[in-house]
Amino acid sequence: MRSPIVDGEALIVPIRLVDPKGGFSEGNLEVVGSKAIRLPLGGAGIRSIEYDDQAKAFLIIKGLGRTLKSWISGFGSGMAKALPPA
Repeated sequence: MRSPIVDGEALIVPIRLVDPKGGFSEGNLEVVGSKAIRLPLGGAGIRSIEYDDQAKAFLIIKGLGRTLKSWISGFGSGMAKALPPA
């Protein structure tokens, strides 16, 4: 799924590697938790998400259709609370 949106909110499905030394492949991934995380991004989907260790926050680029607008958010503590434990 690319930039999934449900009820106007962007979705994040937390995943992790089964074997951290293995490759990034379908057979080596597992979904963490039982629910997707919903983010209100004004109807836009997530085009890129990165974690900034220095800022302790997730940086998100959102996109609406063919128009790409950058949006940087300090989802640091809020996102950490939303993510299931590793």
